[in-house]
Amino acid sequence: MPALDAVLYAKDLPAMSRFYAAVLGRPPVHTDATIAVHMIGDSRLTLHAIPAHIAETFTIAVPPELREEAAIKLTMAVGSIEVVRSAARASGGGCFASDREWAYEGSRYVDGWDPEGNVLQFAEPSSR
Repeated sequence: MPALDAVLYAKDLPAMSRFYAAVLGRPPVHTDATIAVHMIGDSRLTLHAIPAHIAETFTIAVPPELREEAAIKLTMAVGSIEVVRSAARASGGGCFASDREWAYEGSRYVDGWDPEGNVLQFAEPSSR
């Protein structure tokens, strides 16, 4: 069993899976028509396709409107915020500039967003 198992619903599962593969630097460990499973260390992020009859009732703006008032924000350990910043932008998401980074308990942090506007946080160990 993973240390943490999170499920994130996706309107465009392939685009979301490409984004998370790019920012995590590795492909999903499993994909099918309804899910894409990405491992982050000992934790698992499962992207689950929103059923078509629900997905067709809303649109995702380009660029997406950020869902900054959501009740949850995922934090992902990464090797390099700079690499993630570039990968996020190239795969339909984004990451705030370096002036929005902060340090806490031995890591550097910055917020970003995926192609559907879910706000997430990237953490890079400061000892690099």
